[in-house]
Amino acid sequence: MAQANLPISFWGDAIFTAAYILNRVPSKSIPSTPYELWHGRKPSLEGLRPWGSAGFIHSTSNQYGKLGPRASKLIFIRYCEHSKGYVMYCEYPNKGMTEIESRDVDFLEEDFPSISEVKANLELYELRDPQGGVSITVEGETPRSYPVIDGDNESDPKLSGSCSLKEHNSQNPQMRRSKRGGIPRHRYEIEGESFMCASVDIDEPATYEEAVTSPNANEWITAIKEELSSMTKNNFWELVDLPTGRKTIGNKWVLKVKCKTDGSIDKFKARLVAKGYTQKEGIDYEETFSPVVRFASVRLILAIVAHLDMELFQMDVKTAFLNGELDEEIYMDQPEGF
Repeated sequence: MAQANLPISFWGDAIFTAAYILNRVPSKSIPSTPYELWHGRKPSLEGLRPWGSAGFIHSTSNQYGKLGPRASKLIFIRYCEHSKGYVMYCEYPNKGMTEIESRDVDFLEEDFPSISEVKANLELYELRDPQGGVSITVEGETPRSYPVIDGDNESDPKLSGSCSLKEHNSQNPQMRRSKRGGIPRHRYEIEGESFMCASVDIDEPATYEEAVTSPNANEWITAIKEELSSMTKNNFWELVDLPTGRKTIGNKWVLKVKCKTDGSIDKFKARLVAKGYTQKEGIDYEETFSPVVRFASVRLILAIVAHLDMELFQMDVKTAFLNGELDEEIYMDQPEGF
């Protein structure tokens, strides 16, 4: 807030912007970002801008003629809740504080003006009543429309050419009790759930030694034994003496904590992998291809099932990759600790 030259009254916008950014930043406690865990897709970082920086929004009003200003300087205070856009702040001489939502903003990312530097002297956009809005009347005010937007809807409504204005009278404010009903706030709902996903503070050990000495040693050892049991059932290896002239391939344990959608721990998972950088092409392997089903094939099967009114069952094969047949003869070190 000191860098942005904004007063303490903007602390709520600062917290909202910080939560917006943190939900799109990787964390050590989770394998990806909170946004990706919640939405199932990676977030886009193209629209991030420095908080409190200056930006210009072009005017669509012709009241000042051809030689009048075509844009006004505003301050970026937060991101739009339900669309890809920015909430910009300015102060009109006669209308008080105003927030403008728009996606067409030309930013000056190294310019952090104060409130007094961005007092507007022209109307930027004409207020439009969005279709499907809910009219809310407050005593002493004229009816205004607020759009009905689903909190889970991540659609990208087109904001180009119009924006919504939220006006506040900064001259002689009076305290009064509103008679209207409360409107549920969804601004921090998704961010709160994302932070809950990130609240699982369990360090994932990088080595076997760290796993057996960690506070969750019993869980990690159980996961490791389960992995070794699957390999034994599939006749994954045979314990032999190393032939003369052959070299072994190293291995390591990859240990991960799998979480549920609500952020709670699902299970501790261990996977024994070979150190691929020690393998040589033509000796230790020939192909580096992993067969993966095409999503179009999955859709085709689902369409056939729906068309013929059939029953569909889903199953999961644990350590499915162990069912493959190797043409090469591989010698690997024994797993650490066993």
